[in-house]
Amino acid sequence: MAATITTLDAILKEFYVGPIQDQLNQEVLALELFEKAKLDWSGKQVIIPIHTARNSGVGARGEGDVLPTAGQQTFDRLVVTAKFVYGRFQITGPAISAAGKGGANSFASYVDAEMTRLVEDVRDFENQACFSGNEVIGFIVGPDNNAAATLNYDGSFAELERLNSAVALSAVNTVQIGLMNVSDGAGAQSAYNNESTITIDGFDTVNRTLSVAGGGGANLQNDGAGNAYGPGDSQSQLFAVRLTGVAVNAAHTALLQDIADEPSGLMRNLCSRTHFGVDRTSATGSRVLQIRDNARQTAAGYVAAGTGRGALALADMQKVIDDVRTSSGKEVEVILTHAQVRQSYVSLLQGTIEGSTAQGTGAKKLDAGVDVVSLGYAGIPMRVSRQALKGVMFFLCPSTWKMCQLEAPGFADLDGSVLQRTALGATGTDAFEGYYRHYYEIVAAQPNANGVLAGITV
Repeated sequence: MAATITTLDAILKEFYVGPIQDQLNQEVLALELFEKAKLDWSGKQVIIPIHTARNSGVGARGEGDVLPTAGQQTFDRLVVTAKFVYGRFQITGPAISAAGKGGANSFASYVDAEMTRLVEDVRDFENQACFSGNEVIGFIVGPDNNAAATLNYDGSFAELERLNSAVALSAVNTVQIGLMNVSDGAGAQSAYNNESTITIDGFDTVNRTLSVAGGGGANLQNDGAGNAYGPGDSQSQLFAVRLTGVAVNAAHTALLQDIADEPSGLMRNLCSRTHFGVDRTSATGSRVLQIRDNARQTAAGYVAAGTGRGALALADMQKVIDDVRTSSGKEVEVILTHAQVRQSYVSLLQGTIEGSTAQGTGAKKLDAGVDVVSLGYAGIPMRVSRQALKGVMFFLCPSTWKMCQLEAPGFADLDGSVLQRTALGATGTDAFEGYYRHYYEIVAAQPNANGVLAGITV
């Protein structure tokens, strides 16, 4: 819908006092984190070569013994194509005349204000996509039996709400959620090769649960031998939720396509079945592209009858950090999480932090809070994003990621002007429009240099 003079009443100068006061949270920390690793390219695809296995022809032998059988290094490649993100605006001719020139009749150039805020809206979308963009949207944690009708879910509810608007979740057997175990269980399971489906018929955003139709999560747990996981299986009950299924109507078809067109976020990069053309279901070769050894739930939640959620413990955090180092040889560089998870972490520190005093104007001021800006663990900074997943900590090595950028973000001006007159004709109007675009994809070049801790009580 085009902006009109009526819609501009809020910024016309009749009752103007001061500049426009933005009421929206424009934080995009996750996006800024990945922007530090931009890789510009031209052409159809980006090919990232990867080293996946050592030469097996290595070993000790006695004097005169036959040498080890010759082997070779194993290589593969990630094939990256761009995703296309757009923001579009339209403004009528009269609105441009009334507010677009600025000066005495308006306190801001509407065109400039609209364009500036459109950029912020696009970046807001891209920041959200940094977490749950594309097909993988969250985790299911800790069911201790395979008949559970309600499953604990730490992930994006925005995609589920979009899904429910396209296909009523109360209509049993219409929507499927694909699940895969991303930990190694008792050591017998090849990660990702036991994906199955369940049908959800609702969700609870407050308690962060999914309701399961048709006999509960009977297909959820499988240790590779057909056995359900239960307490004692090395905190193996962590499953990535992947939107799948056959579309049942036009709205559902459009939504699934929209999801497929989104840039890949943390969840897609770390927990999808395939990683930019490399099959993760294989037990060999692609092991280095898996995070099964670095993904776990809180020990407290796991031990408590497999509930899945439990209080955050420093030992949990240290375990993920050590697992990342063991798997990849890399060090965690930043911990990215939600503000409520950070609050849980601060609570852990309350017993070890004394109230600090500072000299004021002759009096002492007591400050019992924690400087969250410089907050961290073992020298690793902890950063918070408003669109992060509740109950989840991501342990990241950003130097192993790339933002592959085919077209830098900006307004399209191929004709020399950002503002283009709308097409005239039977339905033509006195209006102009423009659009902002960004062609890119986010890629984890070494996924096992990253880790996940889920099931944190908040």
